[in-house]
Amino acid sequence: MAKLNTVSVVAMYGGIINEMVSFTDNEEGNREAEEEFIRYIKENVCEDMNDESEDDLLEEGYFDYGDKSVYLVHSTK
Repeated sequence: MAKLNTVSVVAMYGGIINEMVSFTDNEEGNREAEEEFIRYIKENVCEDMNDESEDDLLEEGYFDYGDKSVYLVHSTK
């Protein structure tokens, strides 16, 4: 079985996957995934993020807001 060395941004609404974008799990791909994670949250989930800093979000790897969730996921198998 082949390995999937990817990092993905997964957006869920009401527990259902709404969107998923994947990048190669390397330095460039991780940077792109982190940028997409923050962009997606700001544009689609919560425009006012005064209570959470970008660094905190990246450290946690997820963001929940009502019935919306966004995850930053590494897949290695």
